[in-house]
Amino acid sequence: MSFRDLLASFGDLLVSFRDLLVSFGVLLVSFGLLLVSFRDLLVNSSFSREFLPFTRFFAKCHHPVSISSKVQSHLS
Repeated sequence: MSFRDLLASFGDLLVSFRDLLVSFGVLLVSFGLLLVSFRDLLVNSSFSREFLPFTRFFAKCHHPVSISSKVQSHLS
């Protein structure tokens, strides 16, 4: 294998790597659009408005400080 063949193979490898990066960029853009669509769905849906208070309630009830205060108030 000559040096010229090695350079040609390396050039092919670089072209393939560039194509891979372009494909990965397209994938990232598509994923970003999916996230934006999902965010818009959550913001504009009645489900999120009904679900959000429940998640806040759940987080308050299951927070360690909240649990210990609930246990203390129950024992007193």
